[in-house]
Amino acid sequence: MSNGVIADSPNRTGKWYIEPFSDMSAAFFFSSDPFRVCVLDRLSWWIYELADGRSEVEIATHVANASSGRIGEGEEAQSFVRDRLDSLRLRGLIA
Repeated sequence: MSNGVIADSPNRTGKWYIEPFSDMSAAFFFSSDPFRVCVLDRLSWWIYELADGRSEVEIATHVANASSGRIGEGEEAQSFVRDRLDSLRLRGLIA
């Protein structure tokens, strides 16, 4: 553990610029080096924001609490969050 960050927690990568849609339903993510653009829905965007320094379990707890049971709890919420984190990793947004 270093600076309060758990070693296996997902962390944001590079310098990404975020431009939300006007209705806040999603956001464009831009990187200049190398040039990349992607769009994240509102929940993936929130998980991205939560990812810096929180463990997968902590993120899943936040998401489960905010969803009022629609996503589930425990392993079900972790599985949902794990899928979103995997997608963010594939896009290069988190390590």
